[in-house]
Amino acid sequence: MRCLLTARLDTQVSNQLIQSGRVANLMQQIVAEIKPEAAYFLPSAGRRSMLFIVDLADPSELVTKGEPFWLALGADVEVTPVMTQEELSRGLQALAQNVSKYTS
Repeated sequence: MRCLLTARLDTQVSNQLIQSGRVANLMQQIVAEIKPEAAYFLPSAGRRSMLFIVDLADPSELVTKGEPFWLALGADVEVTPVMTQEELSRGLQALAQNVSKYTS
């Protein structure tokens, strides 16, 4: 299942990593491990943040995708299922075939 993984970094932890010069290597390592389809970096809610599109073949992959952010960066992590426009279209077509069950 395709998901949006949002990581908001702890400011003190990320400040220390930046000051030590370790942040670039650590980020490269984490991105290489989670293998995102897309990656974006931004400020969000006043914190350094990252958005990744990841494909989870199994729910157990939440552990390997999320833990690096908690362990190394003290981040708050959210995982949200997402879909492409094509996937939404397929879902809407299936809904249209069954919508009468839920209305009337």
